This record gives sequence, C-alpha cells and structure tokens, in this order.
Amino acid sequence: MYSKFTSTIGESSVNRDIRRPDWMHIIRSQAFANLWYKSHRAHSNGLTVVRVRGTDELHVTGDWRTVFTEGRLTTR
Repeated sequence: MYSKFTSTIGESSVNRDIRRPDWMHIIRSQAFANLWYKSHRAHSNGLTVVRVRGTDELHVTGDWRTVFTEGRLTTR
C-alpha cells in the first residue's frame, strides 16, 4: 500500500498536479518505521526474520499467526 501510494504521489510526469515530494518522504519514512517495528516484534516473539525488503515485505520463519493477525491493516 505504501509503495503504491508513494509511486503515485512522487516524481511522475503524469501526476504533475499532485506532486508532493515532502509527503512522499514522510509516508516512506513511516512505512519503513512500521516494517522495522514489525520485524522487531517478530524477533522478540521468537520468529526468525529472514528478509526485510522495501516498505512492505517481511519474511519470517515460524508460526507467524501467533504474533500477527492476518489481514490488510497497517496498524498491527
């Protein structure tokens, strides 16, 4: 979700009217912070963090359902 939004609001020749690089950087920073928080939470609960990639990919080994609920919410 974050990566799609930042690609829409960032540097684009098509979307000149909504170009806001300041918003893009704020949103990307928040996305990275959320992802690193989730990786810390996974590690603290005994999961092995295999890969953290981009703004929205977290690969872990173990039973992740004990730590995270399945869905599209960005707040958990």
